[in-house]
Amino acid sequence: MNKKTRLIKISMTIFIVTAITVTGIYGLSKSGKQRQGNMASSSQIITVTPQPVSSTISLQGILEPARMVSIISPLNSRVAEKYFNYGEHVKKGQLLLKLDTSETEIKLREAKVAYAKAAERLKELEEWGNRHEVPRVRRSLTKAKLALDAQKKRLEDTEMLFKKGIVAATEYESTLEQYKNLQLDYQSAQEELNAVLTKGSEENIEIARLEAESARLRLGELEDTLKKALVHAPVSGIVLLPHVNRDEQDEKKKILEAGSIVTREETLLTIGDSNSLSVRTQVDEVDKPKVMQGQTVRITGDAFPNVVLTGKIYYISSQARVINKTPYFDVVVMIDKIPLEFEKSIDIGMSANIDVIIYEKTDALMVPVSSIKIKGHERWVIMLDKESNQFKKVKVETGITTTDSVEITGGLKAGDKIVIN
Repeated sequence: MNKKTRLIKISMTIFIVTAITVTGIYGLSKSGKQRQGNMASSSQIITVTPQPVSSTISLQGILEPARMVSIISPLNSRVAEKYFNYGEHVKKGQLLLKLDTSETEIKLREAKVAYAKAAERLKELEEWGNRHEVPRVRRSLTKAKLALDAQKKRLEDTEMLFKKGIVAATEYESTLEQYKNLQLDYQSAQEELNAVLTKGSEENIEIARLEAESARLRLGELEDTLKKALVHAPVSGIVLLPHVNRDEQDEKKKILEAGSIVTREETLLTIGDSNSLSVRTQVDEVDKPKVMQGQTVRITGDAFPNVVLTGKIYYISSQARVINKTPYFDVVVMIDKIPLEFEKSIDIGMSANIDVIIYEKTDALMVPVSSIKIKGHERWVIMLDKESNQFKKVKVETGITTTDSVEITGGLKAGDKIVIN
């Protein structure tokens, strides 16, 4: 290698070393800025904006009338005539059933006789003092008293003549015997008068009055029963099978036909008010604490697609029922008035899907789950500071969590920019 070539190689080596050294120094001086740039390029930055959010519990139930009126059988009988079909809309006062009343009519005739006798008996006692029997007995007592007094005077005169020896002893004894007999007659007349007067006493009159009142009430009850044997609709609505407890099976509900036997106080059928609807459902023990009276509910159904009804929680049972070894609590939802255009497409008994809105906010600050860092009880996000244009750690408070987002309730405000990994 000649001298010229050697000089060229040395010069090239010096240039390369110098270039590497300068590049390294430049890189060290810019490392802090590059780290910020690398974070920005490797992560996504989003702006926190308010958005609506809600959390729901999904349940299933059945549409029912909000108000149901049960019709009770007034007597033990059988159905003579039936004038309705189940599921039919009826008007208030419309005749639904006619019950057989042959046995009740027999009882009614007997009750009329009993009442007539009791009323006559009461009248007799109330007028007892003026009736002919009392004056007759009083006259008998007066006659007995006059006869006794006259015989007493005769006995006194005879006794005096007997002592003087003017009359015989047999005459005196005969007069005395007659006096004793008249005494007995007078005593009997007194007892008869007392008995007659006692019969018309206030106590006996009160007893007769109570008996007459009982007979009158019994008669009125039977007359009312006969009127109720013509069963009319007490309200306008839809005729339903008897409303029974949820634990009972549908097959235990009696379907009435002509000839069906019914018993007194038995529920014959139910009239459901179709102007207002409700949904009866159940909630399990896990979700029950989240469901509260007054919460808003959305109702949809496969049988009425494209229709969304609204309502509120009206009732929550405080006692669980065990179904398949799982405790459930009954819940009743009152549906708001159904729009007229949807009334014909929604019927009682349809199944319903219920979304109970347990949380709803129109301007929640929701951020992706991946933006939240957690260590122990502490939660934070990486936020881009607007003034310094630097990233910093910011502690936050969180609310509800959805499948992919978390509500920020403290630490951030609308417009802040955060990092999503």
